[in-house]
Amino acid sequence: MQEPKAKINYKINQAMRDPERWAVRIVYRDDLGRRTRRIVSPTRWGASGRFSFLALCTGRQEQRWFKSGSIETAELVSSADVLMPTTIEDL
Repeated sequence: MQEPKAKINYKINQAMRDPERWAVRIVYRDDLGRRTRRIVSPTRWGASGRFSFLALCTGRQEQRWFKSGSIETAELVSSADVLMPTTIEDL
């Protein structure tokens, strides 16, 4: 089920403002339609506004760009509970 974009962006903002406390578990659909569940630690919005953001993908252990419009659901998770590497789950 698609979560409202305003709620998704709110959770991303929360994690950006307090990365010591929050990371975000997302269900993400890539450009080829593949869906994955992963944990990211967002760091900043892209130059074009809230359409994309840079985040540490804890599964890949590297910074990656994500399109906020491609996120189906987002859940705040405690950063203290995230140990890299995490699993990227195919859905």
